[in-house]
Amino acid sequence: MLKRTKECDAADDMTRYAIVHGLRPELRVYVLQQGPTSTAALLEAAKIAEATIVAAPTVSDEILEAIRRLTALLLAETFNALRDWTMHSLFFCLLLIIVLHVFA
Repeated sequence: MLKRTKECDAADDMTRYAIVHGLRPELRVYVLQQGPTSTAALLEAAKIAEATIVAAPTVSDEILEAIRRLTALLLAETFNALRDWTMHSLFFCLLLIIVLHVFA
């Protein structure tokens, strides 16, 4: 990021703005609370935030986990239904063969 801002000769406040808006939300809150007045201070606050703040699972992580559990449950139920259907259809076929053999 710093390399890009130097290439386009961006002002320090624009650089800080770009860096802050590129941070993860939980880091951004900490960095903004520190009130950095320079890019170096902002980077230092970001490093501290990254080292100390543990990211909580997001709602999307929880939703994905729920989808995984539901998918596993659905697959298990589908497999069981298929297995039961296969057993019934085999029994029916066997019964049909016996009846056809007896009455043939």
